Amino acid sequence: MKTIFEVLCRLILLFCICAGGARILPASNQNLHLMVSGGGSLLRGDNTLDLPNSTYPAHFNEKLQLGILAAVDLHAPLALELGFRNEWGEYDLLGEDRLLNNEAIRFTLQQAFCNVSYRTPNSGGGLLLFVTAGGGFRGVHPENSNGYDFGWSVNFGGGLEARPSRRYSIRVELRDFIGSMPRLIQSQYARGLLHDLQPSIGLVIHLK
Repeated sequence: MKTIFEVLCRLILLFCICAGGARILPASNQNLHLMVSGGGSLLRGDNTLDLPNSTYPAHFNEKLQLGILAAVDLHAPLALELGFRNEWGEYDLLGEDRLLNNEAIRFTLQQAFCNVSYRTPNSGGGLLLFVTAGGGFRGVHPENSNGYDFGWSVNFGGGLEARPSRRYSIRVELRDFIGSMPRLIQSQYARGLLHDLQPSIGLVIHLK
């Protein structure tokens, strides 16, 4: 069953894509790009799970993530990006922990974000470099919970895009999402920052 946060983010993103596309496609000097991507999720954060009267050593497992992104050219070389990413993670507890049955805490994490990117001109081989930065929101849904932990998120990164044809290109990037540490169980004290480092590769479709 889709979560409210996931549905809301996708509806907002779809609205932005449709409204932005309807507005800019007639222009001769602008371009709308759509991208689907997938890759890793190298979660890094507090290595302890703080509970009342106890602290348990823990660490995040590396997991996969999938995403969609829409980008609109502004004044060259700048572009506006709107994106949504969904990933699956685990927070492993180390050592004996009867309270949580020695099991990893499984969760789903979603990121909705708006960025500005800077791109270099295309080289003779259709290659360009880009950097991107922006902010948004993230939601974390533990597997055995009906609740959601919401928080802010900023991100930055960059990569390489190769455009072998007018309509398609391949994009490789590394992006770090930084936000408040999520609360994975109700009694947890959520402290510190969560770094969600995401290497990914995507197919970009140019609609002009």
